[in-house]
Amino acid sequence: MMQIILRGKDQLDSFARDFLLMARPVPVSRELVDLNEVVEEVLEHIKLNKDWISTIKIVKAFSSKVKVFANKEQVRQLL
Repeated sequence: MMQIILRGKDQLDSFARDFLLMARPVPVSRELVDLNEVVEEVLEHIKLNKDWISTIKIVKAFSSKVKVFANKEQVRQLL
């Protein structure tokens, strides 16, 4: 029973942290963003979360370097 409670606590912590990250104001500035780099950063973050990595399969297939004019933080949050 204690394991279930602790797992629920960890899930709530993760939810609250993610919510606060999305709720914070992001500057409107835009720059040339390497999408492959941002995807790699997000995947590294996911790999650190043992609950997610055990339930999903990650397949990366980049066709080429893709750069867009965008806000890097907003792209990261979207992913």
